[in-house]
Amino acid sequence: ATCGFGNGVVADQTYTMKDADDPFLSATDAKTAKNLHGQWVSTSDPKSELVLENGFYKEIYEGKDMASSPYQFHPKCPKDCNPAGEFPCIAVRGQDIVCFAVVKVDAKTLELSMINGTGNTLAYKRK
Repeated sequence: ATCGFGNGVVADQTYTMKDADDPFLSATDAKTAKNLHGQWVSTSDPKSELVLENGFYKEIYEGKDMASSPYQFHPKCPKDCNPAGEFPCIAVRGQDIVCFAVVKVDAKTLELSMINGTGNTLAYKRK
């Protein structure tokens, strides 16, 4: 009761998120963020899958969960991702922050490139 949240905030229950939409995104950015959600299969290795749902980035290989961390979409990649320009990205926040430039995303295709990585583009198709 005295933890100091302030501003009338009381952390006295467990709450369920009903909507992950960010009300501060433009219509275009909101569409991009919504297109990211779902299950994706690598076009270069069909055993490799990526799931972006409920704010989590989950890597799956041969049906086994390999890693799961919270992620956030940014219409303009933040400075802590160390971007070399202005572009949309997702920041995966595990032990370290790993950021991926969103090269392309639509209803069927996802292309990501790790910022400060090898420069390879990871291509996925919707599962």
